[in-house]
Parts: sequence; structure tokens; C-alpha cells
Amino acid sequence: MLDFVAKLGGEMFHILNRDYQNESDAGNCFNNVKRHVLMNGGDILTGWSVRFWPRVFFEAEQHAVWHNPDGDLFDVTPHAQGEKLTCFVIDKAVVFSEHGLATEVNRYMPVAYGKRLKLVRDLIEVAQARQRYQLEHTMVTDGLVTFHGNDWLLEKYREKMAELALQISKKIK
Repeated sequence: MLDFVAKLGGEMFHILNRDYQNESDAGNCFNNVKRHVLMNGGDILTGWSVRFWPRVFFEAEQHAVWHNPDGDLFDVTPHAQGEKLTCFVIDKAVVFSEHGLATEVNRYMPVAYGKRLKLVRDLIEVAQARQRYQLEHTMVTDGLVTFHGNDWLLEKYREKMAELALQISKKIK
């Protein structure tokens, strides 16, 4: 894990509680923190939210957290799957768009080996292709985030990712 943290540009990771208000939206971390700072003071701190799929890979997603006036860090964004903790790596070089959208695809470090490694690399390639497509086709108009791409193509990416994930899961057992 420490090798991955170093590759992300961080020195260490922090385990943060998710402490969010009802007005916070999953997947909208930068704007959630921006709103939280306006109401409570403190600063926006950017970096990476890191997840681990045992024996498969580490995944880092562009993320922002609240640095409160006392110097503590909190994740004020709910997670879509209900995760209660965030593994966060500070990286001040991470930037969001002027509308608070992610600007980079997720980063990965495979930990698989043998025959599983090719499947894991294939999954990462498809996931990053899907993410690039979403980044290129997401627009903000009058404060409203909309996707202007091909939903069919996104579904094909999702299906391929699910197929590869299933194959990987079978090889783990």
C-alpha cells in the first residue's frame, strides 16, 4: 500500500470518518466540501480516496475532504455503497474542474499475479476507458451536470467490467 501511496504523490494515508450532512451528494465531493467550508470554515483538501480489492488491486479516485479549522480531516461526502470510512491520500496537485468535476481517471496498482494478472489488467484498461469517455462527455450547463455521450457505449463498458470482475472473482476462490 505504501508503494501505491508514493506513486500517488502522497507521503502517507489517513483513515477518515464520513461525516456528511443531508445536502451532500454521493459522487460530488468537491462541491460538498466547498459548501461545507462556506458554512463551517476550514479548507478544501484534495487528493485520492483509496480502495482495496484483496488479491486484485488498489484503486485511487480523485477526492476532496474537509480540513476543519482545528486541523482535523473529515470526509463530508456519502459513499454510494454506504462505506463509513475513507482511506485518503493528500495530493495538492489534484485539481477539479471549475464546476467541481473530476479531471482524471482513477489510478490503479494491480496486486494480482499469475493468470489473474492479465484479467486484472484488462479490467483496469476497460475501467479507465469508461472513465475517460465519461470525463470527455460530461457537461455542466446552468449548474446542472449532464452526460452527452452514448449511454449504450457506457452500458457496454459496464457489462465488460462486470464480466471481467466475475472471472477474477472465480479465480480468487
